[in-house]
Amino acid sequence: MPEEITLNDVPESIREQIIQQAQLADDMGRVQELAASVEKLTSRVSELEDLGAAQETRIAELTEERDAAQAQVAEFQELEFNNTLDARIAELTNWQVSDDANQTRLDALRTTLRRSILSILTTPGAVREEAEVETAIQSAWTENEVLVETVREALSGPAMRYGQSKGNSGNSSAVDLSAEDAPEQLKKKYGAS
Repeated sequence: MPEEITLNDVPESIREQIIQQAQLADDMGRVQELAASVEKLTSRVSELEDLGAAQETRIAELTEERDAAQAQVAEFQELEFNNTLDARIAELTNWQVSDDANQTRLDALRTTLRRSILSILTTPGAVREEAEVETAIQSAWTENEVLVETVREALSGPAMRYGQSKGNSGNSSAVDLSAEDAPEQLKKKYGAS
């Protein structure tokens, strides 16, 4: 056998087989490289999907926590608003009360004022800032002025009679300013119809 074989020494059919085997070996190596790449990519995709699922779960948890925190903040803001409103109404109606019946009247007035204020503040576009709340309080006070004055008069004590002299309780010129005995007098005084 010769020491050196050249391409011309190899028959054509064998030459094609050698080239095919070389290409096949090259292709097999390439297929194995591609298979390893696909396996790595599949593994990475799986990791990313797991990471994505974990992130979606975390996002859902954080969204729930945020919603709960917002609800709690809204609840505290509402509580603070109600306490401030009640304190302001109590400040405006800080009148002496002599008995339980009068306390009931005063509480009813405060409830009426509160409802009036809240109805003004729940109109579309109303904002619960201090200036708007104070305006609503003034509006509710004005709307309920006759009621406010009537309750204040009722809380001030028993009716007073004017034009009476001592010992003359039968004087027909006495005017009783209590709501029970002289509603016409109240209507004249406050302009109610």
